[in-house]
Amino acid sequence: MNLLQEYYGLAEPKVTASGEVPLRVEIERRKRAFAATNVEEMLISEGIDPNYIIEATADRAQFHL
Repeated sequence: MNLLQEYYGLAEPKVTASGEVPLRVEIERRKRAFAATNVEEMLISEGIDPNYIIEATADRAQFHL
């Protein structure tokens, strides 16, 4: 372990099977891919009216105590 790794508390790099991506990297890639997608366009391409979903969730958003 070199001084920088020791100072910052970094561990040795994870070793994975050949061709496998570490889980944290895969999760981060999926997060970024989802953040880059336009959900409204995705719904329209599947034949779902986005306005219907917004209206349905708005009705349920009212909480009564």
